[in-house]
Amino acid sequence: MSVVGGFTSFRAPNADETKIILGMKKAVAGKLKVDEFKTFEVKGVQTQVVAGINYKYLVHTDDKKLHVTIWGKLDRTHELTKVVEVKE
Repeated sequence: MSVVGGFTSFRAPNADETKIILGMKKAVAGKLKVDEFKTFEVKGVQTQVVAGINYKYLVHTDDKKLHVTIWGKLDRTHELTKVVEVKE
């Protein structure tokens, strides 16, 4: 169950959502100051309606688990807004 104004629960991303995160792969690497990822597995996505849509992805990379947040703007462009390492 999601809270009004909050993120939905994590679920499997659809084809469009997968395309968005894969298009931001180099930008995510840049934020983490790495050249590239050998492994970049999208495990789930949450969405939040704002002035557009916020997508929060759970991504497993070579040696990290990340939450990657991307803002889907009303003009259908996308902006990487946050990359946070998930601590277990």
